[in-house]
Amino acid sequence: MKRISLLFLLLIVNLCGCRSITSEYKEGKRDFRKVNLRFGKFKGQKLDRSDFSRSNLVWAEFDRASMKGCLLRFCQAEGASFRSADLRDADLRGTYLGTADFSRANLKNADLRGLNLTKGTWTNTNFWGCRLNEANLRGLDLSKTNIDRAILVVAKYDENTIWPPGFDPVKAGAVRSTAP
Repeated sequence: MKRISLLFLLLIVNLCGCRSITSEYKEGKRDFRKVNLRFGKFKGQKLDRSDFSRSNLVWAEFDRASMKGCLLRFCQAEGASFRSADLRDADLRGTYLGTADFSRANLKNADLRGLNLTKGTWTNTNFWGCRLNEANLRGLDLSKTNIDRAILVVAKYDENTIWPPGFDPVKAGAVRSTAP
């Protein structure tokens, strides 16, 4: 019983922190570095050009949020949801995405260099012009994504990676790899 009460208290503290962040954003604050937003609810919120670097975004919900130009560097985002979020020009370098869901997200011109995308969900994601240099794309089904003009220099893929029809990964700079 004590454990359930403690978890409930932590959830309430996190939700209050989320309300505080959206209020602070409306007042002009954009620096939210090293903040614990675990389980936070930000559905449909406008958070453009905010800095969430080194924050805990584990299981946070950013569905349909506007996060254009956000810094999300070196975050923990296991299980976070960015479904239909607008992440144009966002910088996610160094972030652990784990099983994050980016279905229908707009990552146009975003920076995902060096990230491991293998466990996330990327259905109907817009990667147009996205920087995916050295990213791990092994085993991904990218057939329903827009990957036009994405920068894939030294991005790794394997025989299980499914590309959009007519897309040539080698021409885009990706490298076929069998090593883990």
